[in-house]
Amino acid sequence: MISTSCTEIERWRKDFTAVYLDTDFLTLDYLTVEEHLDMVRPLTGPSEMPEHEGHHLLTEQMMPTKVADLSLGQRQRLVLTVALALKNVGVLLLDEPLNGLDQQASLVARQSILAVGRSRLVLVATHEDDHWTDYDLAIRQKDTVELRPTGARK
Repeated sequence: MISTSCTEIERWRKDFTAVYLDTDFLTLDYLTVEEHLDMVRPLTGPSEMPEHEGHHLLTEQMMPTKVADLSLGQRQRLVLTVALALKNVGVLLLDEPLNGLDQQASLVARQSILAVGRSRLVLVATHEDDHWTDYDLAIRQKDTVELRPTGARK
């Protein structure tokens, strides 16, 4: 178990760029999925999100659809696509990233999140019972943060 204080977290905040995105990020809902991807391309780079192929979480049918017309699961796919493709991000914060996804999309999203986790820190908040991470992070009272291997008892 690793414990640290808020002072240590403050130092980390200066050393790392952290990003949090959720479906509320999609405020420009009059844009199509393709237009949204074009808008964020300077933050993701061309190699991460090919122009006409889309991303493996997105379907060709979604590309011309306005964000306002997407289902919760489709919105989640778009947010994950953007979040996972962002460059120059050291820490990615994901809150219930599989929310609204069907079984197949959940599998693809989980694989994508784990792949991104090989090159940067990904913190996932989830209510799933199925552990699919290396460590559990608990934020406790008295400004204490605990990081322990998944399945380790307190």
